[in-house]
Amino acid sequence: SSASSDVYKRQEDAKRAIALQMTCLKEVGYDPETGKIDVDMVEGRTPKSERDKLQKVVDEIRELQEEYGDQAPVNVLTFNLIDQYDMSEEKVKKKKKKKKKK
Repeated sequence: SSASSDVYKRQEDAKRAIALQMTCLKEVGYDPETGKIDVDMVEGRTPKSERDKLQKVVDEIRELQEEYGDQAPVNVLTFNLIDQYDMSEEKVKKKKKKKKKK
């Protein structure tokens, strides 16, 4: 019947629209770190996963400053971040550089 074919057509159109929307979101907001779409990235901001890692670096520096005085040893910081947070040495260096800029 014509009514059922109209419903089917609307359902197919809706599925295509959803698929198109998801493709667009993945293009601009896919965070490879988490494998999810991050609204912050869609809006051009730093992804949440990056902010979380930067916060871990800041927290670790504060802890080391309490333990070692104002100067947190870079080698200890690097080791702790790699060991505790499964960050690569390259990522640790990038995070430290970002923190210095702020």
